[in-house]
Amino acid sequence: HKVTALVGILLFIVASWVLVREITHMGVGALVQALTSVPRSVLGMVVGLVAINYFVLTLHDQLAFVYAGVRLSRFKIFIASFVGYAVSNNLGFAMLSGGSARYRFHGRWGVHPADLSRVVLFFAAAFWVGISLVGGLCLLLAPPPGLEAIAPRPLVVAAGVLLLALLAGYGVLCAMQVGPLRIREFTIPLPKPKLLLAQLLVCTVDWLLAAQTIHALLPDPRPDFAVVLGAYVAAQVVGVVSHVPGSLGVFEGLMVLLLGDPMPSIIPALVVFRIVYYLLPLAVAIVVVLVDGVLHQRGKKVARPS
Repeated sequence: HKVTALVGILLFIVASWVLVREITHMGVGALVQALTSVPRSVLGMVVGLVAINYFVLTLHDQLAFVYAGVRLSRFKIFIASFVGYAVSNNLGFAMLSGGSARYRFHGRWGVHPADLSRVVLFFAAAFWVGISLVGGLCLLLAPPPGLEAIAPRPLVVAAGVLLLALLAGYGVLCAMQVGPLRIREFTIPLPKPKLLLAQLLVCTVDWLLAAQTIHALLPDPRPDFAVVLGAYVAAQVVGVVSHVPGSLGVFEGLMVLLLGDPMPSIIPALVVFRIVYYLLPLAVAIVVVLVDGVLHQRGKKVARPS
């Protein structure tokens, strides 16, 4: 209990620091200007899309608990998952930051560290499963126009085919249930086919919602949705690999490059996306952690009983 309490305190401090840092980096004036430049109807729609998107993200954890064979109330899983994603999206290092955020709750609720490791592994794998499916299809069918300046078309097609082939191979292994994968001393049980299909569905909806949020914010004439989706997936992958917290600057720069638009036309949209998709959920997560900490000190819990 002392460890989970310490994790909660550190989580609150780090999350608050990240929120202040990003607002300072962008400048309050620039944030206000970007937000006021978006029609209220559009802003309301994208906030709704982000809310739905984060709910869909928490379904990864719901599936992960099924995969790990651990029983916990859905509401508790939802709370820990939302905070985990809000923190990891801004801090980067999803397995470490998101796992620590979840442990702040799960450790108090009696989830064994070994079970939590399986949960974290499953939702981390979901990112790459989604990349393989959505990214592979985008590279084959609708590659971003700016990608031609980086790689020739045959190489882009080959990359798309490779991603889909890897996913298909993984699917075959899951269907055959050949046994757990072994990496050194670690054994990783393969999910059952139904669980993999559910994971693919959640991944696909997740990526589509996030890309739709950006597409709605882009000024006219907007690129086709499939092009925006491909650019978003590619920018997210590079941002994750770069390990820059929240992919700040990396994501925006790649979106400008891949969409092939002049910088002034889409930067305000990307700033609003950063606010709504990253900073707003982080601010809500900080409030959740703070309220939960206060209630827990009074002998209560923010989550419902199992």
